[in-house]
Amino acid sequence: MPRVLTQPPSRETVRRRRSRAKARINKTKTKAPINKTKRKPLRTKRIVFHDRKDRDTCRRRLKVVCQRIVDKYLEDNLKAPNSNGPKSAFMSKPSTDVYFGQNKEAPTAQKPLRRNAYALGSGGGSIGLDQRAMKIHPFFHELIELNNLVTRALKLDADFEDVEIDFNFCSVKVYHCYKQHNKNGTHTVVHKTTNWHTDITFDPNGIPLMNNTQKPNTPVLIVTFGDDKDLIFQRRRKKYNDAGQSMSKDEAAGEEVVFHQRNGSMTAMHPADEVPQEDRWQWKHMSKLVNQKEGVCFSFMFRQVQKGVPVKRDGSLLEPSVGPIKGKQFDKMRRPTFGSKRYKQEAAGIYKALQACIDKDRSMSSEFNESVADLLYKQGTINC
Repeated sequence: MPRVLTQPPSRETVRRRRSRAKARINKTKTKAPINKTKRKPLRTKRIVFHDRKDRDTCRRRLKVVCQRIVDKYLEDNLKAPNSNGPKSAFMSKPSTDVYFGQNKEAPTAQKPLRRNAYALGSGGGSIGLDQRAMKIHPFFHELIELNNLVTRALKLDADFEDVEIDFNFCSVKVYHCYKQHNKNGTHTVVHKTTNWHTDITFDPNGIPLMNNTQKPNTPVLIVTFGDDKDLIFQRRRKKYNDAGQSMSKDEAAGEEVVFHQRNGSMTAMHPADEVPQEDRWQWKHMSKLVNQKEGVCFSFMFRQVQKGVPVKRDGSLLEPSVGPIKGKQFDKMRRPTFGSKRYKQEAAGIYKALQACIDKDRSMSSEFNESVADLLYKQGTINC
């Protein structure tokens, strides 16, 4: 007997059915590419000193270098990435950076001194500092010793024999907490972080772009001093809208792999992790403090860069790149930002917290074996 419909479905019922069907199709489209290519294992790992004497020397050098950075090199600056308004680097969410580069070319009568440089852009791929007040300092004696010490430890690791290791630049990321004052008279404690990113950028075919300041196929070695910090990895890729434009948020797959970085720990990031696979999935990383109320951490990022810029004797850029509109914004906000009584009080509190971190009697990380995250990953406990 044929089925007789007493009344047709309402428009709302039809709309809900179509919406559910469209959602099922989109869900299938999103999940399918994940299994197209075999998932690439993470090659980033913890590096350890096999000689206790080297480990103790590293401990002493780290403390001396951090003290000298706070006393001589750490300065605030205005930053305004993309179209954002200028803010104090000390009082903004990303880590505060101090740059050290080896000299690329000695000065002559015709040419100025050129020094290796990194993170000089103004867009989403950089931190947007006011380059007119930015400085790239030369490596000083203790930092050279530290660089040689950790480089030797990395070269002894067999997993990094396939890459070039010749560090000529060190960016020191300072993670600390600060007070963000609200309009109602209260304040919120904010901890500095580094958001999801890769150090090398690639085209859709997985070829490194020509504008990379870091040399492709070279590792980054991270050495930490101070309170505990987490370095987090996850397989991610860019999301695109119907018009083919990339969206601000990434698409994530799998669980996070966390390297718990203690005082004196070394973590080497292998360049193969950032190379996109055929379906655009790649390992990205971010960092954050464990103690998000009063933690302080100095993170030394040793890397090899391929770009040099002319600098003055004090390390300031000889040819800073700041657009006319952005320059006016920086000039307008510099005095109100750094001249206020509240800023001076907050900055003094930050320097006090950094000094307390250096003076703290802490033991060097004594890990001679692989970290727990490394072991769990190799055993397959963590799915990446």
